[in-house]
Amino acid sequence: MNKKELLRDQFLVCTSDKGWFAPLFASLEGLSASQALWKPNDQVHSIWEIAEHLIFWQERYLLRFQQKQVPDLTIENEETFRLGKSDRTEEDWSELLQRFASILDQWKQELTSSSERKMEESVRPGSDEPWESTLINMNAHIAYHAGQIVYLRKLQGVWDSQLGA
Repeated sequence: MNKKELLRDQFLVCTSDKGWFAPLFASLEGLSASQALWKPNDQVHSIWEIAEHLIFWQERYLLRFQQKQVPDLTIENEETFRLGKSDRTEEDWSELLQRFASILDQWKQELTSSSERKMEESVRPGSDEPWESTLINMNAHIAYHAGQIVYLRKLQGVWDSQLGA
């Protein structure tokens, strides 16, 4: 197994494939908008906010990976948790999940079709960080937030243990 295949497989375990922990898609499965908006207190992000944050970063890095124009934006990381509308409905939640699934599906396609050489290329001009390092961190970031989502669901009493640990 080469680096590219390893990083792709790690991505799949973090997002969709059953492994040692619940992947991101399982952590979001069957969740209503009201459950996604729930917070135990004001110092904790809701599942909805975590999803917005992940979408923001996944989309930006996907555009870079595809060598497309990334919108020039100066934003604090904390702001990425609160990018959506303030009046959030079931329809908004469904659209957010569809958008998220589309972005992650594009990542899967890119990681499957990219070359091994791509893993050694720089993430952006003037950077010495290769894609392999970025993808390792990206996958860990997804797994970290999937764990937060599972924990928030357990606090609400809405986690199905059949979906994973």
